[in-house]
Amino acid sequence: MKNLNSLFPLLFLLLTLFFSGCETSPPVEQSYLGNTAKIVFNSTPAGAAIFIDGLNTNCVTPDTIDVKIGTHQIKLIKDGYYIFNNSLTVEDNNNYLIEAELQVQEQAKIVLIEDFANVSCAPCVFSNSIIKSLTQSTYGHSKVVAISYHSNFPSLNDPFYLSGNTDISNAMNFYNIYYVPTSLIDGRSTSNSLDSISIKSAINTNLQKIPNFRIDVSKTIKNDSLFILVSINKLNQSITEFDNLNLKIAVVESEIEFSTPPGNNLETKFYDIMRKMVPNFTGTSLNQLTLNNFAEFSFTAYIKPEWQKDKLQVISFIQNIQTKEVLQTNSTF
Repeated sequence: MKNLNSLFPLLFLLLTLFFSGCETSPPVEQSYLGNTAKIVFNSTPAGAAIFIDGLNTNCVTPDTIDVKIGTHQIKLIKDGYYIFNNSLTVEDNNNYLIEAELQVQEQAKIVLIEDFANVSCAPCVFSNSIIKSLTQSTYGHSKVVAISYHSNFPSLNDPFYLSGNTDISNAMNFYNIYYVPTSLIDGRSTSNSLDSISIKSAINTNLQKIPNFRIDVSKTIKNDSLFILVSINKLNQSITEFDNLNLKIAVVESEIEFSTPPGNNLETKFYDIMRKMVPNFTGTSLNQLTLNNFAEFSFTAYIKPEWQKDKLQVISFIQNIQTKEVLQTNSTF
C-alpha cells in the first residue's frame, strides 16, 4: 500500500501536464511554453464531450485545450449523435483546429398509448392491467410508453380528472372520447381496450415504421419546479411542411397507490397518470424546423404538493394535429 500511495502524486502531475484545463472560448494566437500546443474544438451542434487518448477532459465544445506534442486520438461524444473520431499529430508552437459536424443517430420508433379511463369504470381495471403489462413487461418503456387521462364519467369525482381537468377535457375533445376505456395507439389506431391481441398488433405495426424525427428529452427537479429540455432532430430532409406538427409534452406520475379505492371499481393502484401537459394540450409548433434540422425547447412546470417527485416522468411526442397521428415519442423513463 505504501508503494501504491507514492504513485498518486506522480499520476496527478502527469495528468496536469497533459491537460491544462478548459478555456471559455477559442483563443487568439499566442506563443506556448515548452513542448505544448493548443487545440481548438468546435462541433455542430455544440456541447459534445471532448476525449483525448481515451481520457475525458471534462470539457465540451466549443473549447480550447493545451496538449503535449505528439499524436493524439480525439473523440467528440454527444448523446443522440455518432461518435466523432480523429487522429491528430501535434507539433510545437502550432495552432490546431478540430471542426466536427456531428451526425445524428437513427432512433427506433417508440409507440405511444393514450388511454382514457375512470376510477369508477369497471372494465378499466382490466384495460389498465393490459397497458401496465405492455409498458413494463412485454415491450418495456424503450419501445412503448403510456399516458393515462382520467375522464369525468362515469364518476364526476375522479380525483385525477379534478386535478387535471383542463388538459383532460381538451384531450377528450381532440380525440372525440365518448366512452371509457378507450385506447389510442399513436393517436390514430383505436383498439379494443380489452383485447390485448389487437393492441399488440397495432403496436407491432407501428414499431416497424421508420421515424422521420429523433426526440431526446431530459428532466431536472429543483424544489417545486420541474425543468424539461427537449431536442428534436429532423432525420428526413425531404420533409418541408411543419404547419400541422406540434411538440406535445406530458408530465406523468408513473405509479400512484391509495389505501382505499378512490372510486367504486375497487382499484387502488394506478399507472402513468397524466398530471400536466406542458405548456398545454395544444403543444408547441415545430415551424422552426422549416429552415433548420435541429430545434431545442425548454419548459418549466410547477410541481403540486400532492405529486410524488420521485415518480414523475416526462413523455414528449410529435403529433400531426390534423390527422392526429403521433410520429415519434420519447420519455425520461
